[in-house]
Amino acid sequence: MNWDTAFFRNLFLGTFNSLNDYYETVEAQLKSLKENDRKRIDDYIGKLELGDEETYAEWSVAMQEHTATYSMLYSNFFRYSFVILLFLALEDWLHRLCLAVQDIKNHPNPLVQSKDMLRVYKQYLADTQISVDDKLWEVAHNLQKVRDCIVHTSGSVIRSRDEKHLRAMAQRKMGIKISSHVDRGDEKPLYLENNMLIIQPDYCKSTINNIKLLIEGLCDKVPLKELDFKNLFPKDSEI
Repeated sequence: MNWDTAFFRNLFLGTFNSLNDYYETVEAQLKSLKENDRKRIDDYIGKLELGDEETYAEWSVAMQEHTATYSMLYSNFFRYSFVILLFLALEDWLHRLCLAVQDIKNHPNPLVQSKDMLRVYKQYLADTQISVDDKLWEVAHNLQKVRDCIVHTSGSVIRSRDEKHLRAMAQRKMGIKISSHVDRGDEKPLYLENNMLIIQPDYCKSTINNIKLLIEGLCDKVPLKELDFKNLFPKDSEI
């Protein structure tokens, strides 16, 4: 067994725990930046000493820019890019898992390239009697649909080949919304357009956790254990 296989579970968990920390850190920083900018606007307007109408006009212009920057652009840019990163990590670690299975089970068949590598990885693992409940795979397939909408249509649901699937996800309140004049809510869609995919924090956080459950479930079937580094090396003997 090579080292990548032996430490697979530790390395995988380290990666996804770091992704979770990265997501939480940036979300917190964006919130802080937004609050600080709102305070800056209030302080600036307060020092102008204008009449009520002029004060409101200045405040309205400043708040439009504030909303466009933090509620429309930054939040969507970050969450869109994070979903893409998360899917890349998922595909990478499923690929590594298949290589670990080759190492342990001496599986002779190579991985084939496909436009749908999730299907390839799932089938490859199933061919070696490594499978989990389809509900665990569902999160991966949903992530693929969301990622494809972002990458191929810049978040436009009506241009996506998966429009029906995405609308069903939105109806199930899984942490994604589709913008409309009827339901604006607190989140602003990219470019303030209708039928745009809106990623909510709950979707990012739950997807990270569910991907971990998927891959850990597959690791259990291989099996690939998490190694305790404290037990790998003997303690220094007392002199």
